[in-house]
Amino acid sequence: MAAAMTGRPRPFVLVCHDAQKAGVPILTLDLARALGARGYDPVFLLGNAGPLLDRFRAIGPVFILAEGWDATGLASALPQRTAALINTSAAAGLAVPLAQAGLDCLVLLHEMPDYIRDQGLMPDLRLAQEAGARLIASIPQISRGISPLISPGTSRGKAGPPGGAPCPVGQLRPGIIPPPTSLASFRRARLWRQRQDGPVFIGAGHADKRKGFDLFLDAARRIRAAQPGARFVWLGALDSWARDLANAALAEGLPLALPGFVEDCLGWYRAADVYLLTSRQDPGPTTAIHAAAVGTPFVGYAADIGLIGMTEGVGRFLPPEDEAGFVAAAVAAASAVTSGSRRDLRRLIRRETGFGPYVTALLSRFHLAADREA
Repeated sequence: MAAAMTGRPRPFVLVCHDAQKAGVPILTLDLARALGARGYDPVFLLGNAGPLLDRFRAIGPVFILAEGWDATGLASALPQRTAALINTSAAAGLAVPLAQAGLDCLVLLHEMPDYIRDQGLMPDLRLAQEAGARLIASIPQISRGISPLISPGTSRGKAGPPGGAPCPVGQLRPGIIPPPTSLASFRRARLWRQRQDGPVFIGAGHADKRKGFDLFLDAARRIRAAQPGARFVWLGALDSWARDLANAALAEGLPLALPGFVEDCLGWYRAADVYLLTSRQDPGPTTAIHAAAVGTPFVGYAADIGLIGMTEGVGRFLPPEDEAGFVAAAVAAASAVTSGSRRDLRRLIRRETGFGPYVTALLSRFHLAADREA
């Protein structure tokens, strides 16, 4: 471990669960590049590997626990108070040995409270906090939901704060870097769009019940009845449950495109008129903001969604049981899209989701951050 740190005078540890093509690993890579540009030396600790592993290795040394590397060993080779950023609660358990070894640990929480509890991750968060790590939620709803459940000592049966007061979880809204998309990808999507004779509605994410893929298809059928020329796209991998639903919808004649996971996705979002946010539970989702970054608004169900209350001018939420209202709002939103509305939405997203200010704010949460920046 010490040999791997040779020639890296300003190590900055970034931790995440794996290197899959998903939001958290991609955000970790974006953060690493931004930190490298500010003079830090990114070092990665991953629970498991994945298809993005080469991208991690191109930035800095990578240690994968599943291959036998030891988090305590890594920490022992680093100076005390070295910054360690643990990206999301799935990796919170790794904050414990790092914090106990004297690293300055910050755990970012992107999942909704119910999901964290259902996945059995709450004990890891409590242990991480007891070890000295600090917890930062990406949206207020996560902070409000987690804070009452996190109290020092609760994982070991100790008493919490005096009077049972909750130990608060901080909050910092993430910045966003839209996925790099080539001009050729935009052109291909535009040519596809030009062949369509009606509005295009898009959804995205790993298609499962939590993402509401079934609700997306239900809405598509209703929209199709109101707008016979409408077309539909879902970006993302489909699990077996979603694949069966998609096959049935295609057999019915629903005009549904399924490109799978598309890394340079902005062309598809630009080709759509409206993003359909049908998730039952979702902290972001970043995909809806990526769509807005190219001027495509969303219509969503007001379920357990972290964006609620943070999307003025970006989209509209309807009650989860109001399927007819959802469809009417989606059709109306598609009819209202103009080049001017797209331009205004792009400007709004650039102003509200800058990545540079987010990185600066994250650094300010670490001890001695001001000295490092100086």
